[in-house]
Amino acid sequence: MMEHEERPAKVAIDLDKHRWHPSPLVGQIVLLSTVDAAGQPNIAPKSWVTMVAFTGPVLAFGCNTAHTTYLNAIATGAFVVNIPGEDLVERIWAMPASHRADRIARSGLTLAPSRVVPPPLIVECRAHLECRTDAVQQYGDEVLIFGQVVAASMNASCLDGSPGEQYASLDPIVFLENGVYGTIGAASTRREVRERS
Repeated sequence: MMEHEERPAKVAIDLDKHRWHPSPLVGQIVLLSTVDAAGQPNIAPKSWVTMVAFTGPVLAFGCNTAHTTYLNAIATGAFVVNIPGEDLVERIWAMPASHRADRIARSGLTLAPSRVVPPPLIVECRAHLECRTDAVQQYGDEVLIFGQVVAASMNASCLDGSPGEQYASLDPIVFLENGVYGTIGAASTRREVRERS
């Protein structure tokens, strides 16, 4: 860095995650599907989800211990991470107003059998990661649930074209903060970036 260049000013932000505007950490919005011990399905929007290991592969998502998603994933040992596109945003925002069977009915979403695990896939979503519950790390009333991916599927159209075209077809959505979401505006390979430079 040259001496005459000024470094950007840094300011402290509150440690309360609810006060992060804008949030420096964002999370992909997914729909988690689970079933209870009697086989009754549940769907819930989640945005604290991440890959944690290539080998497995293993992913994890955050949840509250009072949520049906947590109770079902522990009781049955399985869950499905469904990847919605932007076309489902309005339905997803409406989900917290209802629960269980009522939520499924109001959402208008279609459930279909998974390939390996008991929880269903959500047909309108673009991709699906079927998981077996592997471990749970608890932080007070919050938990991080780890799952081994045992089956994965995706709309065939998401596999066509360049990386940019594939991500445009997948159309993942990201939770930024309460009431605010985003999408991937563009996807580029390192080679494409080098060629533009």
